[in-house]
Amino acid sequence: MKLGIIRLYVGNSGKIGYYNIQELGLAKALLKKGIETDIFFLNTSKNKKVIINNISDGIRIIYIPAIKLGNHGIINPKFILDYNIDVVHLLSDNQFMVPSFLKFCKRKSIPIYNYVGTIYSDTNNKFKRRIIDLISERNIRYLKRNIVVAKTVEVKNVLKSKGIEKVRVISVGLDLNIIPDIKKNKNELREELKLPRDKKILIFVGRLEEYKNPLQAIKIMKELNNKSTNYYLIMVGTGSMKDIVIKRIDKYNLTSNIKIIDKIENNKIHNYYRASDIFLNFNTREIFGMSILEAMYNKCKVIAVKAPGPNFIIDNNVNGIIIDNLECSTWVNRIMKEDNEDMGELANKKIFDEFNWDSIVDKYIEMFNDISKTEKHFLDNNCVRG
Repeated sequence: MKLGIIRLYVGNSGKIGYYNIQELGLAKALLKKGIETDIFFLNTSKNKKVIINNISDGIRIIYIPAIKLGNHGIINPKFILDYNIDVVHLLSDNQFMVPSFLKFCKRKSIPIYNYVGTIYSDTNNKFKRRIIDLISERNIRYLKRNIVVAKTVEVKNVLKSKGIEKVRVISVGLDLNIIPDIKKNKNELREELKLPRDKKILIFVGRLEEYKNPLQAIKIMKELNNKSTNYYLIMVGTGSMKDIVIKRIDKYNLTSNIKIIDKIENNKIHNYYRASDIFLNFNTREIFGMSILEAMYNKCKVIAVKAPGPNFIIDNNVNGIIIDNLECSTWVNRIMKEDNEDMGELANKKIFDEFNWDSIVDKYIEMFNDISKTEKHFLDNNCVRG
């Protein structure tokens, strides 16, 4: 059997090499079950040629030329026919082209399911949000007649409230095989990374955009610094707010307390998680949070604002902390009193047991076998083994 994973999103996040690519992690786990995967990314650069990267026998990343409309890739679905795809995994969310792919696959008798992480927009621009809402309302009508998989329970509940009754929940996970086995202890890592050894280190990883609330991290550092000199912040990411972030750091005289790094390759970011004490997430619309998974796996305590992703991943006050609001004093007090030494170990166990691809993949196998029973054209030899 061959699965075709199609990512319609063409925004800036999820760059290969700087992100634990979800599609590739799933493909590697499926290959262990005998399922091949072609991963399709839409290429909106001036290069109009199809580019094929052979990751291994049975896994390819294929870049298909497309047109970019905001974060939406615009393309004719007929390219699917060139690759002998048995089932299509469509990363749907609130993408403009979803109905075109669903109708095309139905006409060609190709089984397809929608993988949905959100139906809402994370933009603070009211006009853009309204446009996305209209696209989502249209997409919902098509999702009602097709197979739908939700990334979290909260997304499932939203979809059910929209009249979509049959929704499975299958989360994403980490590819533990690409995470380096770090032998050095925290102090050795700090020395290697030129980080202070005598301070409690906080880390923020994410794009410097309004929806990520990066200024919240600086505000918290200002308040912490007023109470104690024992704190240091690492901010990993870049974006449209970078200049604002830098100016705010200067305004609060925090240049010696905050280190900004534009980007770190994924195989190196784990050293920073291991060297840090607390990971901070302020995105109130966080769909999931791959950085949260990575931090937890590396035994870095996570404090996150209430949102669909953190709510799904974290058992509050057991293997991480959820805060209901962005009130600065609440965060400062929680950071200053955090002394649960077991939380990092329990976070690591949670990710290892529940959020790695090898433990998640069986849910896909179950779904594929269900599809094989309901789709007449889905041949018996495409049934997959557990």
